[in-house]
Amino acid sequence: APGYVWPIALCVQSLTSRDNAEAAELLTVLEGYIADELAERRLYLALAQRAPVWARQTMRELAEDEGDHARQLMTARYLITGQCRQPEALPLELVSAGDWCALLRQRYHSEVCGGMNYARTADSTPDHCLAELLNGLSAAEYRHAERIRGLLERCLGQRKC
Repeated sequence: APGYVWPIALCVQSLTSRDNAEAAELLTVLEGYIADELAERRLYLALAQRAPVWARQTMRELAEDEGDHARQLMTARYLITGQCRQPEALPLELVSAGDWCALLRQRYHSEVCGGMNYARTADSTPDHCLAELLNGLSAAEYRHAERIRGLLERCLGQRKC
């Protein structure tokens, strides 16, 4: 949530005192989520350039949300390790909008899968504050899926499928 300060800072003690193997595994998972969110941000920015006019703003908003998710995860990582992680400055991917409906279908499934993965990780961490963050990201990914489903409905309606 914009402007909300995650209470994870209060829980860092419980994370850093855990078994080293568990902590390393959790950091690996967080790093993967950060990379995924940054990749999705880049993808949505590329799609915003090639989307039908009626979908461009939604693509830009989804890109912004994915960037926010990456920042929240990078903050959690910093609270756990005390080390900053600067995202790599990768070039924007060239994406062909091609079959827009098929692309929206793929994005829908990706967002649902992301929501499910965040929920699973939240369920498996003993840290309450980190679980709250991950559950919030899960809910956000499901909201993204619903927005994309709405775009897909419009796309299919124009096709007369």
